Amino acid sequence: VVDLEGEEVAAGGKFSAFGKIDQTVRVVKAYVNSLDKRYTVEKTAPEAKVCAGKLAELAALPTDKRLRIKVGKEYSSTFIVSDKVYSMVRDANLKFFGVQRSGDSESWFHGPSHVHDSIPGGWYDAGDFLKVAPTMGYTFLVLSVLSAVHPERDEDHYAFNHNEIVKTDGIPDMLREARHGAEFYLRSYEYAKGEIKDMIVNIGDSRDHEYWNRADNMESMNPVPPRPVMHGIGPGMSAQVAAGLALLSVRYATYDKAFADSCLK
Repeated sequence: VVDLEGEEVAAGGKFSAFGKIDQTVRVVKAYVNSLDKRYTVEKTAPEAKVCAGKLAELAALPTDKRLRIKVGKEYSSTFIVSDKVYSMVRDANLKFFGVQRSGDSESWFHGPSHVHDSIPGGWYDAGDFLKVAPTMGYTFLVLSVLSAVHPERDEDHYAFNHNEIVKTDGIPDMLREARHGAEFYLRSYEYAKGEIKDMIVNIGDSRDHEYWNRADNMESMNPVPPRPVMHGIGPGMSAQVAAGLALLSVRYATYDKAFADSCLK
C-alpha cells in the first residue's frame, strides 16, 4: 500500500485466487436527443483471473488519508480508511440535490430556474425538469427521517450553496435540504388555501424531457413557456409529506422555531 506520492506505507500483502475469471465489457451509447441514437461503441477487455487480498492482514494503515494499492507497476484507484466513508457518500449525494433544485434556490450548479412555475421550488425529477409528487414526496420524507434518526451523522459541511464549505450556515446539511422540499409543499398548501385536493404538486410535461440544456437557460426564453400543472396529491403521498413535515419540525425548532411551527401545523 502506497500514498499518493507512491511512498510505501505498508507491505507484505498477498493475493489469493478466487478461482474465477472475469472480463469487462464497456458499452457507450451516444444520442442526438432522448430518443434518437447516433452510435454505439463497445470495448471488451481481456479475460483475467480474479484475486483478493486482505488489507487487515497488513500493518495498521493511516486513516483519513488517500492511499493506493500497488501491484508490480500497476496502481489501484485511491481509497480511504476511515469511519466516515459513508459520510463522504452522503455529502456526494447531497451535491446532487443541489443540482436538482428548482426555483431561486442557491444551487451550486445553475442559476435560478423555473421561478415562474405556479409553485416554485422543489426538486427536478429524473435528470429532466419535471417536478412530480412521488419522487419529491418520498425524497423529502427520507431526508427528514435520516436527519431525525441519525442526527449525529448529519453534519454541517456545506452552506445551502454547496460551493461554500468554509462559511457554512450552521444547520446540518440533510436537515437544511429537507427544508427545501418542505417549502415547496407548504407553498402548494397555501396556494390551495388548505384544500389538499387543490394542491399543485406535479409541474411540467413532455417538453421538459425534450429540452436538453441547463435548467436556468429556460429562463432566457422570450416568452418563458408556461408549464402545465396537475392538482391533487393523493392519500399515500399526503401521508409521506405530513410525516416529513412533522419529523422536520422536531429538529428544525432549534434553528428556526417559526418555520418548524409552520411545518407542524
